[in-house]
Amino acid sequence: MSSNVLKKFRGLMDVGRVQGVSLTALVSLLGAYSSTGGIRFIDWLAFIFIAFFAHSSGAAVNEYMDIELDSMVPELSKKPLVSGVLSPKGVLAYIVTAFAISLVSVIIFFNWTALLIFVLSYAIIIGYNVFGKKIPAFNEFLFPLGYAVYLFFGAYAIGAPTALSFIMSASLFFATSFGQWLNSVKDADFDKRAGIKSFASLWKSGSDDPLTLRNPSLVLGLCIKALFLTLLSIPLLVGMFPPARFGFPIYLFIFVFICLPSQALIIKKLFGIRKREEFVKVMVLDTALSGIMGPIILIDVIGADNVLLLVLFLLVGYAIGSFVQSGAEFKFKRVSRH
Repeated sequence: MSSNVLKKFRGLMDVGRVQGVSLTALVSLLGAYSSTGGIRFIDWLAFIFIAFFAHSSGAAVNEYMDIELDSMVPELSKKPLVSGVLSPKGVLAYIVTAFAISLVSVIIFFNWTALLIFVLSYAIIIGYNVFGKKIPAFNEFLFPLGYAVYLFFGAYAIGAPTALSFIMSASLFFATSFGQWLNSVKDADFDKRAGIKSFASLWKSGSDDPLTLRNPSLVLGLCIKALFLTLLSIPLLVGMFPPARFGFPIYLFIFVFICLPSQALIIKKLFGIRKREEFVKVMVLDTALSGIMGPIILIDVIGADNVLLLVLFLLVGYAIGSFVQSGAEFKFKRVSRH
């Protein structure tokens, strides 16, 4: 493979943000497990294959729509579309092709209900990329809504949603909203100049304003995190899981001794931060600690072995995607816009 072809390939991996493919696949897998408690190996492969093309297509739309905005930020000068490694027409062709592959794959492997939910989820993500950044609240909450709907694609693909599916979808919505909020506060200065109507830019909180309780942006972030934790606690409050051999669900132990302390750590790290690099570090930590709660909430349903498999899939997939990308997002020494 010539160096020019390799550069273009890695450029496609960059605009497709393949670092996040395992997370997108995990969302559909969680939906499937929440509906039936078990997944065939062929379904695992189908969910991963579909996620790769659906995720990279949606992410490429974001890059395509943000060419002008990204060209205004010196730190983003090496992005494939900004630097000229890839052409806008080439990326547009990739967007259409990748989406078509994912769409046909859903038709082949799953059912028409799953297809409708899949298209709805993709349409919401495209809506976020096209107009969501210009409408208050849409910037923070439209993208998370697309992910929350995608969980139901997994549920309908091999079964039907359960009460646990709805709780997991709602918790995913707030977990992703928290990440969007962090990203908005990190980029508040740029968003003001670019006309992006995030809450952080509208409230004029930026890099010169360290996060404190006097800052409405921090209050919003804390409310989102509180709603996330509330949803994670609901299965315990309503007795959704049967007691294990210890006399209580395994999830109860994990929630009290792992989830709550880890989320408290994230909240603690928010106070006083102001630099982009600090926000990126918190975003990476939150993605890891909040992301693993998706599989863990299912531990009393699918067993610890399957939970471990899902967590390893998420982390290994993230690592592989980071390696394949030439300029992977969310590394401690790199910053970029979402």
